Amino acid sequence: MVLSPLGEKRGINVLSIKWRPSGGRGEYEYKAKGADVLEKRIDVQIPVTLVIIPTDAHFRIKDGKPRLRRENPNDRSILNVPPLVAAIAGLPEPRRQDQGEPADLPLSSKSYVVDEILFDIVSSDQARVVIKPVLLKPRNSFEYVDIEARIQDLVSAKQTHQAVADLLVKTGAGVNDAKILSVAANSAHEVYPYSGGEASLHTPPPQSVSEEVVDEIVEDYVGTEGKVKVRIHRQKERDKKLVRIAKKKFKLQFGKIFCECCGIDFQESYSEIGVDFIEAHHRVPISQVDEGAKTAVDDLAMLCPNCHRMVHKTPDCSIELVQELIQQNNSFINASNVALLDELSPADQAE
Repeated sequence: MVLSPLGEKRGINVLSIKWRPSGGRGEYEYKAKGADVLEKRIDVQIPVTLVIIPTDAHFRIKDGKPRLRRENPNDRSILNVPPLVAAIAGLPEPRRQDQGEPADLPLSSKSYVVDEILFDIVSSDQARVVIKPVLLKPRNSFEYVDIEARIQDLVSAKQTHQAVADLLVKTGAGVNDAKILSVAANSAHEVYPYSGGEASLHTPPPQSVSEEVVDEIVEDYVGTEGKVKVRIHRQKERDKKLVRIAKKKFKLQFGKIFCECCGIDFQESYSEIGVDFIEAHHRVPISQVDEGAKTAVDDLAMLCPNCHRMVHKTPDCSIELVQELIQQNNSFINASNVALLDELSPADQAE
């Protein structure tokens, strides 16, 4: 049975593989939405190239809990799903044991734990499921790595970086080989110097918000006279990449993007020109953010322009208050979308 691609239907098919503490090295659990994956063997589809690499991992139940289990856990010639995903994206080799240290960037070999990977469920039959990685989050880090964007960068750089070309040849063979780790390490060493060079290929910078003063000249035409008023103002820098990843994660979780207050889905209302249109609201006002402070993806809420303005109308206003006012006046644009915030929250996803 072929399942719908990510986001094409309301019944979104998405999967999360997440590290959890257990014993000394931890283990991986999973949460699936929109598909039955139990007891199925896992194949990983590489974004962009669409090459499929098999694994010996299965989705199983252990002590009543959903867990990722390898058929031959002592066979080190092939990779489990999380290190395989890290390798095909040209990331340094992860470790299994969490030592509680921040995943400082740049990442280096055995310096971080893969905390969570979000996947699109591409297809499934009675025995196997094909999953495509979308976002990867290092443990003790605020950010997600956009796997597709990262592999697209690798594909673009293969002509100028031999190590990247070697990695793409290795993964393009569609064979699960632990040697991919060493090839990926060479690629990281050559392509990610972490100082200058290929900035677009670096491990993405911390998703932080810094108080950088920006002098910006705005041309503001006033009244019917058509006079030009020049205004200089100061603003705090916003991380556009953080907003982009927050939108992608929201769409992965709910299958579409809509306002968390009134429920409007601009794609439903305006067709193609409304696709992914939404504003990101900082739950902690950016004006109150200290210089150098980090903002996590989950610190952003998805709001339409109207609700966003209302939330900022007065200092004591909030998302919850605007939701309450809309409910009192029975003015939800799409109440069923707002209900999804509770129904499809991560904690409620079926284990």
